[in-house]
Amino acid sequence: MRQRNTKKNARVILVIIWTFSLLILLPWALYYRQYDLLINGVMYTVCGEIFPSEEAKKGFFLGVIFLLLYCIPLTLIAVFYFLIGYRVWNRDAPGITSSKGVIEKSKMKVVKMLMVVVLLFMISWMPLYVIRLNVLFFGGNESDPIINTYVNPFAQWLGTSNSCMNPLVYCLFSQKIRRRIWSMLCCAKKEARGLYSTRSMYNSALQQSVSTRDSSIRLDLCANGHGSINYGHLQGSVCYHHRPSRQNSDLIRLNRNNVMSTHV
Repeated sequence: MRQRNTKKNARVILVIIWTFSLLILLPWALYYRQYDLLINGVMYTVCGEIFPSEEAKKGFFLGVIFLLLYCIPLTLIAVFYFLIGYRVWNRDAPGITSSKGVIEKSKMKVVKMLMVVVLLFMISWMPLYVIRLNVLFFGGNESDPIINTYVNPFAQWLGTSNSCMNPLVYCLFSQKIRRRIWSMLCCAKKEARGLYSTRSMYNSALQQSVSTRDSSIRLDLCANGHGSINYGHLQGSVCYHHRPSRQNSDLIRLNRNNVMSTHV
């Protein structure tokens, strides 16, 4: 029942996230248009949002894009990561007194990792929002060729690259995660080794089984040194030789022709 509730909650959360994302970006889908833009005497055809009024454009950016997609997420990440770091730092880990230095070092590493994640999110998206705020509220030139050619594309790339930065940070600060990723990258090689090891173990177990069952082989020996063997589906002739020095041991060999030799 608990597992069923967990899956149900996960589905509900996913639906809420996607619905919220669609509602936030819906105005862009409604007001995006293709228009001509004159830059340094050259006419360019671009695609961008054309709102009914300048106030609507500023309100949408400030109230939805800047607050909901940057300020509020940054605040939540900072608060929650601070609480996580505070709890980790003040938690008494089980262990002997001599390992206290190692525990403190691990705690410091976790706190640093959380701080780096928050700072990366803030720094990655800040240039793009600063550019848009400057254009909308402080009279920045939206047609500046340097901004459009170099600054704006770099700011967009920097913001979207934040999605792939966190795994790198986790690998940098966590040896356990590095080992786990390395084991995932080498899984194919390990699987091949596992198959070889399993086959070797099977062959070894089979040989051991045959060896331990030698004493249960039924031998019908005659006085002339020959006889017959009956061991499951194996049948063959037997020849044996008497060796006084090894009276307490039996060595039985079966060749390809189902002929066994035993030394008694």
